Amino acid sequence: MGLGEPSPLATAREPKGASATLELEYKHTIAVPPGSRQQATLKTALVGKTAKSADVYVTLKSAPRRGEERVVGQGAFNLRSDLLGKKLDLVDAPIALQGLKGPVGTLRMSVIALEALRAALPTNVLSSIEEESARLAQGAVASAATPQMVRVEVGALNLASALKSDPEVGEVWIEVDLVDIGDKAALVTPHLRKTAAPLDFKFSHSVSIAPGSREQETLKQALDAKDEQESDVYFELKTSVRGKDEQVAQGFLNLKKLLEDGKDFANDVALQGRKGPAGTLKVSLIALDALKALDGPVGVASAAATQIGPRLPATRIHRLVD
Repeated sequence: MGLGEPSPLATAREPKGASATLELEYKHTIAVPPGSRQQATLKTALVGKTAKSADVYVTLKSAPRRGEERVVGQGAFNLRSDLLGKKLDLVDAPIALQGLKGPVGTLRMSVIALEALRAALPTNVLSSIEEESARLAQGAVASAATPQMVRVEVGALNLASALKSDPEVGEVWIEVDLVDIGDKAALVTPHLRKTAAPLDFKFSHSVSIAPGSREQETLKQALDAKDEQESDVYFELKTSVRGKDEQVAQGFLNLKKLLEDGKDFANDVALQGRKGPAGTLKVSLIALDALKALDGPVGVASAAATQIGPRLPATRIHRLVD
């Protein structure tokens, strides 16, 4: 945010070595005298129109023996919400570093800036920010304590012509693989004759995602998995052939894509069989709130803030963990 000179705000270059933890032992202090440019910069960031104006970014870089340095990952914390709003300095806090292909590690760091932040603001503005943060914190606690729901709905099936005329496909149903959450037996639609008009399963089932539950942990693992398929929700079209259940076709939705799109899904899903397109299935997947609840705020250590002289923001980076 332009508070200090870029050069001193860079750690020494260290070989990554074989250890999972790399100690950086970096410390830097910026003076913020009353009425200074630095204090004006802090005030502008804290009262900005968007919350991101108070973001502080931490960038992990790599320098190969030959060639230009490159960005490996980046993390962030917010001076307004993570320090000023909580009335705490950032002390030995884990900052998640995210790369282009996913998480790249965790950086533990301290930022001692609370007194300087408070001194940069008029009393009425400071009070307003603290009151707003208290309201948001109360809402977050209430939300975290409330179980979220993942609901799946299966509606009309439009079969391809080849399946409509296939004599071995008579009774049909859908089995939902909800990334291994919920009772599998409950995630099966009624069995219907393929000639039913309308061919509509009118199926709905909800799974409670309580904070700290196995279901919530399973969801989190699915989203964190490197393999995209781990976060797929499958809709399997099945029939009974000579008394044996057989899969006719399959379609899927992806939870990561749903989260990225920022909305629940309600549309047709294409079904693919061994011999080609098998039709479409009307599906709703209500999961956005449960997925959002998996993402907590930037970690801030609960230990008491370390106090130093007033109006002196200090940054200390401790270690990098793969």
